[in-house]
Amino acid sequence: MNKVLHLRSSGGILGAENVILELSKRSSRFGYESHVGAIHSALDPFPEFLIPAKNFSIKTSVFSGNGRVDFKRVQVIKEYIVKNKIDIIHSHGYKENFYSLLLPFKIPKIATNHLWKNVNLKDRFYCSLDSIFLRFFDTVVAVSSEITSTLQKKGISKPVKIPNGIDTDIFKPSGSKQVSILDRFKIPYTSKVIGMVSSLTPEKNHITALHALKNLSNENVILLIVGDGPTKNNLKKTAADLNISEKVIFTGKQSDIQSILSVIDIFILPSLTEGLPMALLEAMSAGKAVIASRVGEIPNIIKHRQNGFLIDARDYRLLAAFIKDLLDNPSMISTIGLNARKDVIDNYSADKMVHQYCRLYDTILKNMRSR
Repeated sequence: MNKVLHLRSSGGILGAENVILELSKRSSRFGYESHVGAIHSALDPFPEFLIPAKNFSIKTSVFSGNGRVDFKRVQVIKEYIVKNKIDIIHSHGYKENFYSLLLPFKIPKIATNHLWKNVNLKDRFYCSLDSIFLRFFDTVVAVSSEITSTLQKKGISKPVKIPNGIDTDIFKPSGSKQVSILDRFKIPYTSKVIGMVSSLTPEKNHITALHALKNLSNENVILLIVGDGPTKNNLKKTAADLNISEKVIFTGKQSDIQSILSVIDIFILPSLTEGLPMALLEAMSAGKAVIASRVGEIPNIIKHRQNGFLIDARDYRLLAAFIKDLLDNPSMISTIGLNARKDVIDNYSADKMVHQYCRLYDTILKNMRSR
């Protein structure tokens, strides 16, 4: 069986980490043993995504070091590759790409671009740097059409598009709201719940959700914001300024998302930028009516008014109008949720994603061994 080492520099469990976990759990079905390595700085918390990896009996390793660049770490990664007879390096971010390129021997390298964030000057600098790194990889994967186009504009020839996929057996309709979740977050049993699941960062655009909620002041609704991040305090202040604090619940970081989805009636994602958001796929797979912005791959996932609703990212009035339409038509919530789940099963399952990646690994190894 061939062996793949996935490299990720991250502490939390977000979209890219879930892709790595699904790949690692399922790749053995297609002839690949997955190893997961975390590029970790000594002062940072332990990489959280390695915990579920270990629970699934996936081989893991922490490549520790000091600061952003530590050349001793390159030697540690090299020794791991040699000891474990790794056949392919698969990196999932700019720092991981950098370390992959520094390895002092020829090994097939693949990189997945989950999304370049361009929120500030530092982000744009790292994106430019990464666009140079990626030119030296055997294959670069994009998770959306928009990312594919961006890569091509940056001079990366022939990126391969592989959409993200999720476990549709875990994320499935619950049938009823879990009372334990309602009680945990003190959600009134009679309220309708509008939910967002994401990091609390500027590009996720929670501000628009808060303004939409203000427009729904006469409705018996709660906005459930799941996640944590740097914009949390500002969002709480905005909710207070809009006099809607009593209708907004901040849960902080949570791990049992499939259970939390059971209490959400309408899932919203008014992001300013996205690749292919795993949280959206999870909500759709769970049979939720979704409203999301026309960014990234989302317009290719959502068929407007069939399996969800599309809005411009900052249009809080239209977001509020669609929420009210759904609240006034419970049968529409059910119909759109059923359509959403069917589309995810047909097009965005974890098995389909993993199969595509493993066939790509086959091609890379075949080309490498024929040289």
